[in-house]
Amino acid sequence: MGAVLFAMGISVAIWLALFQLVTHFAIDVIKGRMNVWYPSLQNPANYFHWWVFGADQMLHVAVILFMHYLAL
Repeated sequence: MGAVLFAMGISVAIWLALFQLVTHFAIDVIKGRMNVWYPSLQNPANYFHWWVFGADQMLHVAVILFMHYLAL
């Protein structure tokens, strides 16, 4: 984050932080709703629990990589 502030300025860092906040919230809300719609996904013994968990983590990483792309 410090490198972004140094290279791009505070306004870009604020926009990226807001983008991260909104997307992180949206991803977690969708995952939470899936756990309500399909309660069996909360059980780690369920095979699809790990697919949902992996997709959640993949989306979080994709957002961070996209933020890096935007900061260039």
